[in-house]
Amino acid sequence: MADNGTPGTPVKIAAREAARKSKEAKQEAARQAHYAFVDDETNWEWVEIPETDLFDKPYGYIGLNTETYGPGKHFVDPDIASELKRIIRARHLSDQRVYRPTKDQKTLDTMARQGKPITHAGTSAEGMDAVMRKETGM
Repeated sequence: MADNGTPGTPVKIAAREAARKSKEAKQEAARQAHYAFVDDETNWEWVEIPETDLFDKPYGYIGLNTETYGPGKHFVDPDIASELKRIIRARHLSDQRVYRPTKDQKTLDTMARQGKPITHAGTSAEGMDAVMRKETGM
């Protein structure tokens, strides 16, 4: 590379290395504190996995790494407990979505105010005839 006459930025290797070592030391201290927290069984939690889901079907097993957790109560460390709770909550919400109506209530209200209820629209002949009679007055 040719020298174009612009001064280069001096690299402060010692300062950069000191900052990196300080960051690594903080990370290691935080890691050790976390390990101490997890190892203390007073911080462990009971997590209950349900027997059945919302549809009265067997809930099944939850697998984390090489461990599997079946229905019932489990006394686990805080990391595993938070992950199990997250998985159970996600499964419960996905099951609830089946029960929720798929209609857009805001659109139904708007159409009802304009005199065009969505319930009459459809591809069947009777539905189309009802819409045509209402719009043409016949």
